[in-house]
Amino acid sequence: VPLDWAMTQNNLGIALRTLGERESGTERLNEAAEAIEMAWHVYRDAAIFQYDAWFEGRLKAINNLIASRRSA
Repeated sequence: VPLDWAMTQNNLGIALRTLGERESGTERLNEAAEAIEMAWHVYRDAAIFQYDAWFEGRLKAINNLIASRRSA
């Protein structure tokens, strides 16, 4: 069931982000972004656009954190 899979990917992304925030590297943050992006694609393929802002905000926050760690 694609939406159940997407929800699981989203939850995985949230967990990976939490772990990534506690670590100094970016590997888990990259994994978090990938999981959330894959979930977002499933929602968009199902024409469920009401969560676009949420997904976009999460990805932007993760990518900003990755960028700040790379520039440090």
